Amino acid sequence: MSPHIKFLAIALLALTGGADAGTGIFNWEIPQSCSAFWKQDGMVVTNARNLICPSYEGGLNLVSSGSTFTNDVEGLKFVMADGKTFTPVTMDVGEYSISTSISTPVTFIGTKPGGEQVSYSVALDGVRDGPGGEPDFQQVTFPATFQDIVHLEVPTRLWSCDNFVFSGIIPFPLPADQKLEPAFQQGETIHVKPAIDEIYMVGPDFHYAAGFYPPDRTQFMTETDSSNRLTPQMHLDPDSRYLYYVSSSVIRRYRDGEVTDLVALSQMPPEYGITSLSKPRGSGNDLYFTGWNFQGSDSYVIFKLEEGEPVPVVTPSTMLPGKSGPGLPYYFPDWLAVRNGNFAFDTSLKGISDKTRVFASWQGGPLREVIAEGDLTPAGVVPSIDELEFDDQGRLLVQAGGALLICDENGAIASAAPTLVSPVNAGKQVYGKVLREADGTTFLETDEEIYRKHGNDFYRVIGQGDKINDDAVIYLRYLDKRLTAPLRILVEVRLESAPYTDVHVELILPETPTEQPPRIGQVQIHPESGELFLPLSHLTYGRDYWLRRSTNLSNWEDLWKVEPIEPLQHLRIPPELLGEKVFFRVDERPPAGP
Repeated sequence: MSPHIKFLAIALLALTGGADAGTGIFNWEIPQSCSAFWKQDGMVVTNARNLICPSYEGGLNLVSSGSTFTNDVEGLKFVMADGKTFTPVTMDVGEYSISTSISTPVTFIGTKPGGEQVSYSVALDGVRDGPGGEPDFQQVTFPATFQDIVHLEVPTRLWSCDNFVFSGIIPFPLPADQKLEPAFQQGETIHVKPAIDEIYMVGPDFHYAAGFYPPDRTQFMTETDSSNRLTPQMHLDPDSRYLYYVSSSVIRRYRDGEVTDLVALSQMPPEYGITSLSKPRGSGNDLYFTGWNFQGSDSYVIFKLEEGEPVPVVTPSTMLPGKSGPGLPYYFPDWLAVRNGNFAFDTSLKGISDKTRVFASWQGGPLREVIAEGDLTPAGVVPSIDELEFDDQGRLLVQAGGALLICDENGAIASAAPTLVSPVNAGKQVYGKVLREADGTTFLETDEEIYRKHGNDFYRVIGQGDKINDDAVIYLRYLDKRLTAPLRILVEVRLESAPYTDVHVELILPETPTEQPPRIGQVQIHPESGELFLPLSHLTYGRDYWLRRSTNLSNWEDLWKVEPIEPLQHLRIPPELLGEKVFFRVDERPPAGP
């Protein structure tokens, strides 16, 4: 067999049955509250804010449809759960609310399997008197141009939706291997976040921590500092993985059950104090932390712990060498980064401008401005400074908006900007935020999925709809990566069974991700048109695939090029290409040589 043949499907078309064309209805009569997605009759509905709430009949200021509906409709999108085409038939639409004074036309946009789009706009009739009056909803009949679309989107904001009737092939169960499965070996729920601003500890060796530590909780403390002028807080150094407890009287370090008091208030110079906003970074003689000067509300100081004693490194009187001129630090740093003798922080300069600047020192050398908000870099203009960290090579990693900047003493030398990528097997392009860890591991976070970079390719790790302990993920966010083997990451998810509860899950990833071969699933004949529907999955966007046909498995003819447009898509093969016995396959062809 040719090495470029990725998969083969054999269809013996002596078929007498098949799926029937069916009609479905999406009417919001589902026993659930607000949810990231709704599913009924095989149809999945989402919106732009990833949370759709139902509107109940008789609610305050609501129009009336006679039953449950929704006006949480901005960016409403309808798609079949199995990726098949469908045909919108009718939908009941109404005004957003009784008090809405302007009726905005409702625009529907349908997308065909090949990417072609059709649109249709409907003017609302203005009736909005609530229960008991004139009908507030009007029925829309979709034109014939909307036949067989893969998804329906409605960008209009102010309107209400009910009773969406659609037709299509009744969904059939997909083979177990048709869906792109999550690429983690194990997902262990290690913490359920009970409330905002509560410290959460995860992992037996304290490799992960975040949040605040309320003064009345002593789960991980040997004592509680009731005299603290600010709430004590916990901070995790991303490099050493030491966990620091910081109050106004002490900086204490935790790891693997060991507790060490590092700095007490009595050790501080008379004019300086410890603030619980301090973010200790590093370890040993490379430990840096921030405190404040009692003489001014904006007077913060960066200390270095040398031989057990705090020594001021940056004070309110330190003249910093800004690129546009020297200036004094203006505010408490949001970020400190310390690693192997390198040190960096962010601040602005008094009397110069209020933009955030990053200053750094390499191997004890002089401080210099590295990057600042508004600078032009290979990734574009820096919109914000969101995180600082040194990598294994001593380069400063600056998370700037969705971009990652890699800096040395002269500024940004490389970047990874948010961009379209084509993950392996995903069948689509995605746009996301680039996240790079200190050891060089790179991830891409989108609104719906997390991808991992290996070599030059991105591989899907987890996404909405995947299951953890048989519970579907409806929201996810990347939190952290463990630096110790095996490769593990921490993600925050919300699950279908508890859509308002943040759950932290540690995922164990394979050291080397595996590319899966593309697959053809169960074929199906349309009983009216006689067309064959051939489901495809695990394709990679941008590669060269061809549908081929044979009647004897020896001689193959090219039919047409297959364009990956969805994670799961269906090829429609007309009846004239079928016969009593026929075979189909899809080949991936290697790129042409130079």
